[in-house]
Amino acid sequence: MSGRYAAIVGALACEADQAARAKAEQNAGQAKQKAAAVEQEMHDLKKKKGLGLEYILKSSSATQTRLESVRGSEAYLNKRLNVLESILSAPINKSPISLELLKKPEPTAAIYEDMPKLTLLAALDEVIEHNRQVDEFATALRSRDVDAICGYFELILQCSIYPDGFHKNSRIAYEDGSRHLVVDYQLPTVDEIVPTAEGPKRLRWSQDTIELKKSGRGRKQVYGNVIPSTVLRLIDEILKSDQYDYVEVATINAFVETIDRGTGHQIRPYILSVRATRDEFESLNLQQVDASVCLKRLTATVSRSAAELVPIKPIVDINMFDPRFVKEQNIIAELDNRNKFNDSLTW
Repeated sequence: MSGRYAAIVGALACEADQAARAKAEQNAGQAKQKAAAVEQEMHDLKKKKGLGLEYILKSSSATQTRLESVRGSEAYLNKRLNVLESILSAPINKSPISLELLKKPEPTAAIYEDMPKLTLLAALDEVIEHNRQVDEFATALRSRDVDAICGYFELILQCSIYPDGFHKNSRIAYEDGSRHLVVDYQLPTVDEIVPTAEGPKRLRWSQDTIELKKSGRGRKQVYGNVIPSTVLRLIDEILKSDQYDYVEVATINAFVETIDRGTGHQIRPYILSVRATRDEFESLNLQQVDASVCLKRLTATVSRSAAELVPIKPIVDINMFDPRFVKEQNIIAELDNRNKFNDSLTW
């Protein structure tokens, strides 16, 4: 994360994420209430007309329970898969984040009475400092400060809501002359997001079992759709939230972090890399594209098997693109060498 603005970007991302999740939960709650109302209405209608109600009541408890278990398990699995497969079409940030709205309000008069003086002063100091950092960050953005620009897009990507299993970790570099934004973005592995059952599950009140496990081929197919859809969504969010017209070219380097089962060591292979100009990307109709075909049109570099972590070379190496990361890599290399030297003195 950007050094100078890391603290305020982290704080703002946390607040915006909480607000977005609260809104999503509210929408989900309303949708659930509507669905329950429709279901109740259908039930009442069947009861009045006698359509199938007698049959349900006469069905044995075991048979009915078995049907409900199968349907419930299938519905759960399908729901998880549908969420993944609709990543590109899911609602995303279509307008810039208003930093002004992320300022903290000062404690109200009603709170003053119940708050000890020292606690009140500390709370006020925290609010004042938070709002000062927001103002400083906003001023730096308007003046095209590179650290602030990187921090702003980190904030945008962290505030996006994804299904469970996504990390939303990124490193961002920016070159003002070419208006080129480069993003190294961590994506989940297939095992982190594509659901699978541990094995057959015995149905309650029955000797029957159901197998919910997604086939290896089927899971790879789902994952193969999720990865390109997520990358296209990242570019879309970046360009739609670009309130100061910073970005003319966007490059996304998608990687995963996992353990190599052959060596036991942690690895970080890149599995997809794409670069697109604003004009060519905005000419796309994302609601109708096939994500994989779209990336091919954008001449992306894609792993021949992302699920098996076959690596690719990024189109733009962020460590070479931004001097900050070159310096960071040199420091890490020096520390590694120093540790190796110290290890050699250990008996």
